[in-house]
Amino acid sequence: MPFCRHELPTDTETIAAAPVESTTAAAAAVQNGSENIGLTIWRLSGSGFAVGSFLGPEGELGSESFRWCIRKWMVGLTMALRQNASWSPPPSTSLKINFDGAVFRESDEAGLGVVVRDHQGRVMASMSEKTRLPSSLDDVEAMAVVRAISFALELHLPSVIVEGDSELIISALRSEEESFTSFGHLISFIKQSFGSFSCISFSHTRRSSNSLAHNLAQYARHVDALTVWMEDIPPQLHHVLVTDFG
Repeated sequence: MPFCRHELPTDTETIAAAPVESTTAAAAAVQNGSENIGLTIWRLSGSGFAVGSFLGPEGELGSESFRWCIRKWMVGLTMALRQNASWSPPPSTSLKINFDGAVFRESDEAGLGVVVRDHQGRVMASMSEKTRLPSSLDDVEAMAVVRAISFALELHLPSVIVEGDSELIISALRSEEESFTSFGHLISFIKQSFGSFSCISFSHTRRSSNSLAHNLAQYARHVDALTVWMEDIPPQLHHVLVTDFG
């Protein structure tokens, strides 16, 4: 079967490319003929930026310039909010599978959470699984992505984007080299399944963009072993689904 894989841009890379690092407002001005152009950049809480501009002859701010400033500021704010939005949908030709792991040290157990959504944010399937606690958190994340891939195979999904918030796991899956970590055998198992998909890619995201999978992993403490919901999630997590799509 044809196989494709490509690296998607990460939220971390997007944030790193932002022009401002200070958490306070910054202003810059350049001289353009007889007009002064001002630019103000606000750092939003968490991440993302809002941009406002003003224009006026010799620095004077007229009413039309003020309206222009507000329009530019709103455009910048909208872009910043979109950048800071939680979950981002896949293309219409693919499904996105988010995964995450959770640790329950009090019971020496771990939780695995997986959710499959389409380009409109609709849940195709979700699952929570409770299992024995492995030796490290990275191993928990590796077990979660194995469960995500197995879930996709069981559902016969042809084209998927697999997304998680563990940069170490996503990097290992993208790498052409063999992994010699404690979870290396799990990475090898996943790579052997690549041929079962017409297209599979891996995306690293922030925890805030992975909240539904995270909550499904946490919800695993309330299930006996493995619980699957088709076209749904646990009722207790419906509010997470609503807010997760930004």
